[in-house]
Amino acid sequence: MHPLKPGVSEQSLQDFIGNNADKIIRRGSKDISWCWPALLVPSLWLAYRKAYTAAVVVFIIDCFCSAWGLYLLIGVPLIGFHHPILINALVHVLVGLFGMRYYLHLASKRVSKINAETADLTTRQILYRAKGHTSAMGMVIFLILSSGLGTLLYSKGVETITRQVTTTVQTTTVQTSAVQSVTTAS
Repeated sequence: MHPLKPGVSEQSLQDFIGNNADKIIRRGSKDISWCWPALLVPSLWLAYRKAYTAAVVVFIIDCFCSAWGLYLLIGVPLIGFHHPILINALVHVLVGLFGMRYYLHLASKRVSKINAETADLTTRQILYRAKGHTSAMGMVIFLILSSGLGTLLYSKGVETITRQVTTTVQTTTVQTSAVQSVTTAS
């Protein structure tokens, strides 16, 4: 099954995709295709391909799994399942396997929308380039924002964990002192 929308030519899709268009069209047309960058750094790969919504979703899942893992380290399970790394790995593998197909479908949808809204071929070419192609700058901005947010979330998580450990230690110390007082009084 080819993920191209009706009325979208392969040439217009190549103009939209830009870098590695032939490879993406060829490999993305398969049900499953492997993409190492999409596996290793899925959020950045999606941001590079201007699939910002999907990049944010994957980033949020990564952050949630990291926070979940931090809580598990101190023995506070957020939910019954104790293997957030498996969920995180599964998401990365799925993006690695289906990322090209997803991107080709997204590009096809965007080309179809541009074609429906614009009759002039020159304007279409300008819009293909503006809304398509790749964005190293978008990837760098996403990297900076996600690093900043990740650092903030991590520091808040560590702060919360430290507070919780401190409270637990203080409670244990008070309980131990009370037990020692009772034992010495007897």
